[in-house]
Amino acid sequence: MHAIDVVLSTYNWPRALELSLLSLTVQTHRDFGVIIADDGSAGETREVVERFRSRAPFPVTHVWQEDRGFRKSRILNEAVRRSVADQLVFSDGDCLFGPDTLEQHAQAYQPGGFAMGGYVRLDPEYSSGVMPDHVLAASFQEQMGPERRRQLRRIHWKNRLHVLVRTRRRPKMMGLNFSVDREAILALNGFDENYVGWGQEDSDLRNRLMLAGFTPTCLWHKAWVYHLHHAPNPEKRYRRNLAYYRRKNVRPRCRHGLVNETAELVPLLANGNNGHDSNTSRNGALVDAFRVSGP
Repeated sequence: MHAIDVVLSTYNWPRALELSLLSLTVQTHRDFGVIIADDGSAGETREVVERFRSRAPFPVTHVWQEDRGFRKSRILNEAVRRSVADQLVFSDGDCLFGPDTLEQHAQAYQPGGFAMGGYVRLDPEYSSGVMPDHVLAASFQEQMGPERRRQLRRIHWKNRLHVLVRTRRRPKMMGLNFSVDREAILALNGFDENYVGWGQEDSDLRNRLMLAGFTPTCLWHKAWVYHLHHAPNPEKRYRRNLAYYRRKNVRPRCRHGLVNETAELVPLLANGNNGHDSNTSRNGALVDAFRVSGP
């Protein structure tokens, strides 16, 4: 069994996904598998996955759901169910991994912990010209300018301060670059599937991890992904998930996640593996019951 499962979310951008997968072939950390969380892409994405899987130096799993609109939380939960590693690293299929990104996450791993990394936005012209050879040589790292590096360091130190003073809805965590102990995400019942449409599902998970007392580590200053440019998601302007995100009395364990729960108090994963035979519990404290949250 490998140490890390990388979960890549994707939807109908096979070129970007192929480049993202290529960036994983030159990682300094080699003990990982990949799970592609596909929110209803057409057949070309499956062809890219099958072609890549036939020559990949690591195991590749493709989980797919029917296209019924933006249901990222649901497909991420399916990827979590299929995972086997102790540590899960989450990113998007339009991100290129720096060669040591997984190594940085692996070094930060601790049972009951999670870590958040940084990102660099690649401009439209550069993104359109990225070729496989550029990815294999990791030449995209040249787009990390001195000002962006300083900005990432500032975010890192701000995050450390937020962790110290327990600021609400901090530290800053982006869905395109974070990792979490698998038992911790199982304990919280995964991603909240009440988030339908764009936005907030990753921040909600961060909030619940903090509420549950899990330990954050900031990697904004040294674990990076490089985000290929694309037009903004049109749903961003509507922010339809904000009202739910801002609800009161959020509790660590969501009601509609890996398991659709109706009871107020649920005995949680007594064997620590959500019914899978891949892992055994390493930390009994992580599988205590949490009271579920809100609607």
